[in-house]
Amino acid sequence: IIGIRDLIRRLAQEKTIIFSTHILQEVGALADRIVIVNDGRVISDGTREELAERASRIQNVHLSVKGDAETIESALRSLGVCDEVHLDGHSDGGYVRFKITSRSKVPVIPLIDELVKKQKWPLAELTKEGASLEETFISLLREDAASRKKVLS
Repeated sequence: IIGIRDLIRRLAQEKTIIFSTHILQEVGALADRIVIVNDGRVISDGTREELAERASRIQNVHLSVKGDAETIESALRSLGVCDEVHLDGHSDGGYVRFKITSRSKVPVIPLIDELVKKQKWPLAELTKEGASLEETFISLLREDAASRKKVLS
């Protein structure tokens, strides 16, 4: 794998390389530009950042606060915009870390920040992570399927 990646990178310095794969790890490691094809049709193309922006409905947030994990998880779920709340672990001093995924159009960082302040939880981290290539890919496929469904209706 390393040898093939090195070869592709060397060739890409002087040539345009078209690399077709369904292995997103390889796409992320090699591609400057990505074209997503579904059922023989191009549904999106651009840089990884451009594609992620188009599929930006996914918000991944990391939160690390001091408190009881079950209480914090329950409060996060009560916001109504967190599709997934995953306990990522515990750290020294009673802090718990969560990964929160939201597909809401509402920005979740301000809502979580307000909750943390209201609950007076000591905060160690509140950061937004960009959508992974896999999440971007799935989101764009779903969007394409929904638009095709509307056309057929």
